[in-house]
Amino acid sequence: QDDLPVMSQIIACSKTLKAINLSGQQAFSPYGVDGLVVAVSKNLSLRCLALPDFVPDSEYHRIEAYLQRNAVDEENRTPVNVAKSKKKAAPVARTKLVLRDRNRL
Repeated sequence: QDDLPVMSQIIACSKTLKAINLSGQQAFSPYGVDGLVVAVSKNLSLRCLALPDFVPDSEYHRIEAYLQRNAVDEENRTPVNVAKSKKKAAPVARTKLVLRDRNRL
């Protein structure tokens, strides 16, 4: 049960997030590649997980389990409900964050 590496930074791909302080938000990129997209609610909770097609189902379930154990709403300090669908579900907010490889930051 090797935990996936946790990133300490999230890069916003939406200019509307420019004024929001993202420090303290936790997320991760299991392959060290761009393209892991997390939909967020207004308080930046992790709500929905959409993975690139090349991620195998077995790995998806590991990622999902990791998020269910570790994803926390930083503002309210409560666990976050992570969607269980691999399909790119409609985000709960218009804003999306793209997780980037920590080594590229």
